[in-house]
Amino acid sequence: MSRTGDWLRRKVRDPLRAELLKGVSPEGLALAGAVGLFLCVSPFLGTATVLCFLAGWLLRLNHVILQTINVFAAPLQLLLILPFVRLGERLTAADPADLHIGAMVVAFGEDPGQAFHHYGQAGLHGLLGWIVAAPFIILPIYWIFRGIFRRAVRRLQPLP
Repeated sequence: MSRTGDWLRRKVRDPLRAELLKGVSPEGLALAGAVGLFLCVSPFLGTATVLCFLAGWLLRLNHVILQTINVFAAPLQLLLILPFVRLGERLTAADPADLHIGAMVVAFGEDPGQAFHHYGQAGLHGLLGWIVAAPFIILPIYWIFRGIFRRAVRRLQPLP
């Protein structure tokens, strides 16, 4: 093989192949799917991709599964922001924040500092609700995905 071919194999193909094959056991794929779904529904918009990348890197999870779940489950993030905020408010016995768009526009127009404080607290309540909900999201999804991937492995194995 040529020098260029050797270099491409060592620097591009081999690392890419290793990354794609990382964590491809049924348990590894299930964990990547469960963690990816949990991180995807973070109550902060724009953070899911970075969180999935960091989790994949730190926990050595399969990035393909993480980012695929991240993309397809993104609508869930919008649906779950308010429930996470309300859960956090209940846990801290805080008054419910008025999260209507009109009220937010008026609040930021009148006093931006107070609005950042008020809606920052709502964000912290959402973060608390998200963290408390973690085991209730990750564990059932892990068990479901693990069963699916184990069955898939059995079906794909050649017969003796």
